[in-house]
Amino acid sequence: PEGAVKMKELTGNLRENPLKEVSGSKVVQVEDYLKKEIYRDGKMVGKIDLPEADVIKLVLEDGSTIEIRPSGTEPKIKFYVEAVAKTKEEITGKFDRLLAAFRQSCGI
Repeated sequence: PEGAVKMKELTGNLRENPLKEVSGSKVVQVEDYLKKEIYRDGKMVGKIDLPEADVIKLVLEDGSTIEIRPSGTEPKIKFYVEAVAKTKEEITGKFDRLLAAFRQSCGI
C-alpha cells in the first residue's frame, strides 16, 4: 500500500507540475497517456490515439525521452530512458545523468 501511494503521488505531481528541464535539457513535450493528451509549453496540442494507460512521457529538446510507468501488479515504478546524442563521446554516461537528474528533480 505505501508503494502504491508513492507511485500515485509521483505521477500525480508530474501531471500537476510537469518538469521544465532535466539535466540541463528543456522538456519540449509531455505526453500523458492517462489523459490521452499531448502538451507543449503547458498547453494541450494534440490527442493520443492509444488505449488509456498510467504513463507519462517527457520529450527533451535533444530528442531524449523519459517515460514513467507505475507497475500495475507491484508497488514499484518503472522508468524508461532513451538518451540521444550526436557522437559516442556525448552519449557516454548521458543515460545515467538523465536518470539521476530526473530522480533528483522528483525527490526519489
